[in-house]
Amino acid sequence: MAVFALARAAIFVTIGRLQRAPVVRDDGPVGSREVFTLRYVYDERVADGFYAARALERLQALLEDPERLTAEPPTSQQGG
Repeated sequence: MAVFALARAAIFVTIGRLQRAPVVRDDGPVGSREVFTLRYVYDERVADGFYAARALERLQALLEDPERLTAEPPTSQQGG
């Protein structure tokens, strides 16, 4: 018996538990950091791989810099 009916969702995301793991920092040394796994399944009938990858890149950027969530969105300038 399924816990969730996947046929009713375009994307299904699970987040693993937070745990400390070794990481290489941007400036070179090895340290530890809290990390979690993010797994997803999406329906390619709704969005193809290109758009799903772009959405995941955006999600990664927001998770790595959560202050961006409260920042004003950039304005788009449309040429006339």
